[in-house]
Amino acid sequence: MNPLPRHDHYIAGEWTAPAEGGYFASVNPATAEPWYEAARGTAADVDRAVGAARTAFEDPRWRDLSQTRRGRLLRNLGDLIGDHAERLARTETLDNGKLLREMRAQLAGLPEYFHYYAGLADKIQGEVIPGASRELLNYTLREPVGVVGAITPGTPRCCSPPPSWPRPWPRGTRWWSSPRSTPRPRCWRSHRSSRRRGSRRGWSMWSPGTARRRAGR
Repeated sequence: MNPLPRHDHYIAGEWTAPAEGGYFASVNPATAEPWYEAARGTAADVDRAVGAARTAFEDPRWRDLSQTRRGRLLRNLGDLIGDHAERLARTETLDNGKLLREMRAQLAGLPEYFHYYAGLADKIQGEVIPGASRELLNYTLREPVGVVGAITPGTPRCCSPPPSWPRPWPRGTRWWSSPRSTPRPRCWRSHRSSRRRGSRRGWSMWSPGTARRRAGR
């Protein structure tokens, strides 16, 4: 019997094995058979990912990059997703059982998320707000939050994270909002998806509240 393909963590631009060596199988819902193994993350892996994200966030190569050039990188990413949309759609269908025609439709629109925010990158500024007195200067200053960790429930996984992935905001961007509203704080992000074996229909997802309860928070 041929061993299943294994996929490691992608941290700091490299594929790295999980710190504790654990893997879990992904089951194809159509066949009920495992078709690959993914690295099982632990606290040590999270620490590595957060450290790598902080290093990238503070790296002058990113920190000093103009907003327009950041937008260009994001547009390039959207183009790459469009170029490989069919492959991504088929992979997601095998992974979670979503209809292929639905995945094709979602992947057809996914690059537009990136194109939209690529165009927005150099068009976000602070504001000077009129105050009660001419002697007061009242203004908003957008500052980076820094590294943000997130568990994003929902399927398909390739289409759930992008609306909340890091935007190339201008240097000095800070968003404040409640957990249930958008926009949320976004900068360099350490991301993982969450799922569990559930209902008869296949995979069911953890809601944010359930994820927090299972994490003991």
